[in-house]
Amino acid sequence: MQFADAITPVSLVYVWVDKALPAQVSGAFGWTAYRSDDNVDWVPVPLAGPVTFGAFDNRFEIPIEGTRSRYLKVVTRPLALA
Repeated sequence: MQFADAITPVSLVYVWVDKALPAQVSGAFGWTAYRSDDNVDWVPVPLAGPVTFGAFDNRFEIPIEGTRSRYLKVVTRPLALA
């Protein structure tokens, strides 16, 4: 995400998907978050709690430590084939 400025605090990121996922599948995703001021050098942002999948909306809810930055991204690792 690119923000208009670096003063807006962010502490929760939503990642929407196109359908509901069973808990076994949504729980298999691992997430990390990063921030950057120049979109080149990225610094990890610690998660502030467990990532959950929305009970009513098809989205992951990713709590992060409060941060302010021009750029923010969340990354998931690939799922295992099994």
